[in-house]
Amino acid sequence: MKIFCIAIFGFSAANKSEELGKRFKTEFSENLKENVKYYTKSSGKGQNKKYERLNETNQLPFALSLTANDFDLAFDYCDSNNDERISVNWEIPTCTLKAIKLMNEEMSEQTQLPKLGTRARKKFDFDNDQYLSRSEFASSCAVLNKSFAQTIISIFDGIDGSQPDGVLNGIGEVIAFGGMMSKFYKDVGKNESRNLLNSINVDGKLQADIQEITEIEIQDFIQKLMNSALLAIED
Repeated sequence: MKIFCIAIFGFSAANKSEELGKRFKTEFSENLKENVKYYTKSSGKGQNKKYERLNETNQLPFALSLTANDFDLAFDYCDSNNDERISVNWEIPTCTLKAIKLMNEEMSEQTQLPKLGTRARKKFDFDNDQYLSRSEFASSCAVLNKSFAQTIISIFDGIDGSQPDGVLNGIGEVIAFGGMMSKFYKDVGKNESRNLLNSINVDGKLQADIQEITEIEIQDFIQKLMNSALLAIED
């Protein structure tokens, strides 16, 4: 069955949701730590400090379907004084508190995603000016989203008893994943989540690829879901 024919439903049992939430928090934290370490790897100190994977990091946000515009809503949400830069010392922590209010309370508590992301974002101040530019912010978002996507694949790939294969496919895996994401943000419903998922389901050229959800597609989906949550509070 194709992705756009699959409805997104909630988890059938609260205790299962709680169990997955705890596992998500642990695995996401580990993935984020490794990814931040990889994408911000540097050598030298002070003015001689050089980030060894800077080009790769800057390209990560746009690896599939997103453009710079897809990160503008989140950037503007955090840029509280509209000076086209985000302070890592006060605007990032403040923005984190606001982001928590957008999330479903249960999901925020279980995953601790915003709080974990606060510390990580500070690592992307590549020019060491204590601020994140739009490019630096987009890179930080992409690494957070990648870590999220890796965790999703780890948890839901094979959750229906099938053999894990590195992607989400089949009704069981997709419904379980969709159930979590449909209640991630307070003001983004099941239909919106499903439409966003369809819009990023573009990885691969074969017709069969639309039957699968890949890691990089989930990476883009997370950003689009955040944008929908932000648009909802503007209405």
